[in-house]
Amino acid sequence: MVGADRPSAEQVELAVPRAEVVQEADYMDGLLRAGKEEFQAVLLRVASSDRQAPSVLRAYRKVGPHRLTVLAVEMWDEPLARQLVAEGLADQYVLLPISRSELLAAVAPVRQFVPGPNETTMAVSPLAARREELAFHEGLDWSQKFARETAELLHTAHQGPGPLLERICWSGIFLFGAEAVKVVAEGREAAAGEAPSDFNFHSPLLEDGCDAGGLDMRLADPDKIDETQIGSWLRLLPGLIRLAGAQVQLRELANTDPVTGLANRRHMMAVLGDLIAKARDQRFRITLVIFDFDDFKHYNDRYGHPAGDEILREAAILIRKCIRRQDLAARFGGDEFALVLWDAQSPRSPGSEHPRSALAVMDRFCKMLHRHQFPKLGTQAQGALTISGGLATFPWDARSADELIEKADQALLEAKRSGKNRLYLVGQGPEPND
Repeated sequence: MVGADRPSAEQVELAVPRAEVVQEADYMDGLLRAGKEEFQAVLLRVASSDRQAPSVLRAYRKVGPHRLTVLAVEMWDEPLARQLVAEGLADQYVLLPISRSELLAAVAPVRQFVPGPNETTMAVSPLAARREELAFHEGLDWSQKFARETAELLHTAHQGPGPLLERICWSGIFLFGAEAVKVVAEGREAAAGEAPSDFNFHSPLLEDGCDAGGLDMRLADPDKIDETQIGSWLRLLPGLIRLAGAQVQLRELANTDPVTGLANRRHMMAVLGDLIAKARDQRFRITLVIFDFDDFKHYNDRYGHPAGDEILREAAILIRKCIRRQDLAARFGGDEFALVLWDAQSPRSPGSEHPRSALAVMDRFCKMLHRHQFPKLGTQAQGALTISGGLATFPWDARSADELIEKADQALLEAKRSGKNRLYLVGQGPEPND
């Protein structure tokens, strides 16, 4: 790790506990060490303010051309990270503060369990992380252990397939004293234990006679396992895995607008509320954009409601191409859309500007909309669709989710009154869509 602070280092050590992590404070010390010693991966802290980043990364590539290079960047430097990865100067990047799941995905090529093209690999956790739980299990008889683990597995299934598969591995350790467990199902893989290799027990996971995955364990003495006990446990697992997958689908259905595939209004409100609470603590800004199509009723009346739905679906595809990974696009209602754009920024100061980045997003969307062809509208309608929108920003324009929506909606109405086909910023007036 080069240039990372102590909290980031601790996150890395927790996420990859079996790795040896070496730290250097600056680029040059890190480069000297990387040239002398063998490392599987290098994690470098970079920022757009550092103009040396490209040349530094070329130097790191030169001393370790086959070594995995991962960048750690603040969220506002994500465009820089993407550019450096696209230029081949880095392999992956993670956002600060470092997320365990993002880091594991970034360093997956050098971890012991490498995911296939459609797999997601869980962390390999050391037994030391569960010592208290292991000690608790030692005081229970089999029926008590089985009842407890059944309840734990059922609870974890509602969190989704990833957490469930990891808990299945730990259940194998708790119930049967396994030294290591690996489970594969639904295109995912999870493992737990110490040095999970050389398995001496394997069982397919079958549901209604169909293959639902497989489970491997390393046992001290496989011949001493009670077949009735392990059979009861194994019969539970396929149904729980199916339940976990269904939970994910139900959450997606509950949070998704059926016409556009974007988030629905309820989900957007929940996300916006959580983000504002987070923004108060971490002092970053959130920009809400609400926009709709000018004279949308005209297109419904002239071309029919299927054409109106096509406009909404195609617009959703275009807006997804314009926003960043952390941003949220939602269908707010009818032909109204909402974008939640957030980025880190210093506290408000006199003369602070409204978010130009949000205007850039909308400008790109308007240009794509102008060029886009809508089959149900015919070629004569190309370029005719326009939008009007309003923008409001936390904490400058509002202090709560409801107030932010109210201000953005008022700005949208002002844009309509000003002649449509324009965006209106709270307190600054309209900006025409070119």
